[in-house]
Amino acid sequence: MTIRERVHGVLGYYDGILNGVADFHGHPHAFELHGDLDDEVLTYRLAPISPETMSQFEEAWGIWLRWEQHPPNTCDSTTIAALPQDRSRYAVLKPILDAALKVPADSLLLARGEFVQRPDADPQHDGGWAMDVEWTCVGPDSHHIVNG
Repeated sequence: MTIRERVHGVLGYYDGILNGVADFHGHPHAFELHGDLDDEVLTYRLAPISPETMSQFEEAWGIWLRWEQHPPNTCDSTTIAALPQDRSRYAVLKPILDAALKVPADSLLLARGEFVQRPDADPQHDGGWAMDVEWTCVGPDSHHIVNG
């Protein structure tokens, strides 16, 4: 069974989507690549997230989108992906989200993911990150809706 869901944001990208937050059966889930980007079909582990985590993620994602629209002239490994006025709040949110969005390695909720650009994407606002994902369930628990 394939379902098309909204991607709320991408946290990691390297020649393909590594992790982020997307709906699965209509509820927000963290997702992480399970396997390798060289695999013919990409499979992701998923875990439901709480409404509080989702709210914090949306705030952090908004901070990152604002920074992406006005990046500094130079970036290195110490650059914080936040504009000066957002840095203190981002510094609070980042460690919380790093922990809350970590998908357990033993998660049995697995799905193949194919990411597609949303037709209603607004490049000025979304920076090219307005996507949907087509999930194809593959894990034994993938057909159960679990609220976080």
